[in-house]
Amino acid sequence: MSQPVKRTVSLTPDPAYWQALGEFVEAFAHIEHFLFNGLTLASGVSPRVAKALFSGTRALDAISLLRRISEISPPSANRDELEDVFAQITAINMIRNSIVHYASIMTSDSGRITTNWARALTPERIAEHRISPDMLKDMSADLDKAGNHFVSLWTLGSLTLAQRAEELPPLARAWRYKRPQGDSNQSRKSGQTAKRDRRTP
Repeated sequence: MSQPVKRTVSLTPDPAYWQALGEFVEAFAHIEHFLFNGLTLASGVSPRVAKALFSGTRALDAISLLRRISEISPPSANRDELEDVFAQITAINMIRNSIVHYASIMTSDSGRITTNWARALTPERIAEHRISPDMLKDMSADLDKAGNHFVSLWTLGSLTLAQRAEELPPLARAWRYKRPQGDSNQSRKSGQTAKRDRRTP
């Protein structure tokens, strides 16, 4: 009976990955800024009060608050569009958190991955995600697209998505990072589970 091939790992320098990673981290910081601005506008508070209330709000918590505000706001024809944007940011946020907190390694069987295996309390809690420069570029492009959705809704919200896409072509582009199956169904719960996840070892 053949023995399973043992995985080997390495930390070989990878300038292309690091450059893509830096661009991705900055793109995510920009989307957090957009979410902060969205909270300021949706809540109706002054910029000064928003800084006191929302300056430290993380992406998933900001999305949760925006959803709560939408529940008590008049119905909007743009709600489905926003939900799609929120779902994409939520999926990207999961990868971002793993990279930022657990870094990445090159493996002999799966290429570059980011994983919590070194800190997971039990094997069942181990999570592993493949990552590459191309994937990081896809996620950076999607974060830029998400930002365009926010800006167009703030400035041209009375127009349809198709009409706004004439002014901002990225709005018509499909998401480049393909989120795992089920993410769109679970994204609504993310704001509620995020706090519990942070307490889970």
